[in-house]
Amino acid sequence: VGELVIAADTSGSMGPYYKLLFGEIATMCKQTNPAAVRILWWDTSVCGDQVFKPTDYDQIASLLKPKGGGGTTPDCVPKYLRKEVITPDAVVVLTDGEVNGWGEWDCPVLWAIYNPRSKITAPVGKTIHIED
Repeated sequence: VGELVIAADTSGSMGPYYKLLFGEIATMCKQTNPAAVRILWWDTSVCGDQVFKPTDYDQIASLLKPKGGGGTTPDCVPKYLRKEVITPDAVVVLTDGEVNGWGEWDCPVLWAIYNPRSKITAPVGKTIHIED
């Protein structure tokens, strides 16, 4: 895997799930060992952008610095990727799935949804549900 983008939802409803998100991010990095991982923190816009290399993966959970806390508009992620000319091999979106619009993506997108209240499925890309 070349560059993997992990787009983490930091809307207000996601705060209680940060520990879960950090664990999922660390697991993805260790299992897939991409050339680089870019973490995009987003709510209604991309609020933070962190890039990590394989030498960071063992301690990545302690290096994560989430930013945001507003609404939930994942369409900001593909727009940001286009604007910044970032061309990842794939994007994994971590969210509770309670979003305003799913966006138009130029690369494969996997929605990893954690929502104990609902089994929301994204209409674009593929969806998996994170369980406790």
